[in-house]
Amino acid sequence: MKKLLPLFIFIFSLSVSEAKQSVRLHIDSAKIEIGEAVDLHFEKTLPKGNSLSTPYWDTLFLPLELLNHESGQKNKGADSVIFSHKLQLIAFDTGHHIILPVDFYVYDNNNRISDTIKSEAGLVSVYLAEIELEDGHRPIKDILNISWAIWDILFFLIGLLIILLALGFLVYYLQNRKRKPVKKVEPIIPQKPPYEEAIEMLTALRLKDYPAKGSFKLYFSELSYITRNYLEKRFEIDALELTTPEIISSFQRVTDEEKLQLSLASLLRTADFVKFAKGIPSVNDCDKVMDQAFYIVENTKPKEKKTDKKGEENQNQKEKNS
Repeated sequence: MKKLLPLFIFIFSLSVSEAKQSVRLHIDSAKIEIGEAVDLHFEKTLPKGNSLSTPYWDTLFLPLELLNHESGQKNKGADSVIFSHKLQLIAFDTGHHIILPVDFYVYDNNNRISDTIKSEAGLVSVYLAEIELEDGHRPIKDILNISWAIWDILFFLIGLLIILLALGFLVYYLQNRKRKPVKKVEPIIPQKPPYEEAIEMLTALRLKDYPAKGSFKLYFSELSYITRNYLEKRFEIDALELTTPEIISSFQRVTDEEKLQLSLASLLRTADFVKFAKGIPSVNDCDKVMDQAFYIVENTKPKEKKTDKKGEENQNQKEKNS
């Protein structure tokens, strides 16, 4: 009964499509094997100036799957145009598959829908290919015994010899390959003491004469950086990361000299005023903060150890006597 149901549906669809004959359907082969492709051709002749819509084919013919679609049109005489669609379908399920009528829209000269027409119905039967055995079922064969020949052993020995030679060559190559050149280690240049570095940078900044050029922000930015960098290297204070109040507080813990503390506070606050508040200092203010920077560096450098002259003379005398 289930096999006859698609046929009844097909007959009903055929009668519906014939009630309003429209788009002609031609199927290349009504009976195909599972996994085989079949071509469907839809064709309709319309007056010139009209056009035929293209349906959304992908899900119209399930469980048949769409592989390819081609559409075209050609003139038929002076007043008619033939519109055609070629579809290639494939089936992976056996049975009778109905090609139901497809709705097409007809557009007039003003690109408006003037009519809706249906295509003819169709039927595609899909079956399994039959496998025929000429001699019927054949018995299972016994296990085949393979005899060794002298040539088989010889080929095995030759292959083993080639592998051993290849391994020997690989070991020889790895042991005797050229050593990679040793990279030259560049001598480490000792860094200058923080005091010397700061004095050189302050001297260079003074020679740039930024205040005379009106570059106050650049002048105070470099001066603030030199001072902070010196404090960081000299006293191991994270001066480049701290705020001005934090630097002043940290500096007060490493020195109790009031003049040094006031000089640093004045320098950093003046620099912040110019950099962030966009203040315009005088030339005297620029010279003042430069002098304060030199004063801080000069008076916080490590003190040189005093040598005992008498002890040095005694040491020299001992060396002469020896």
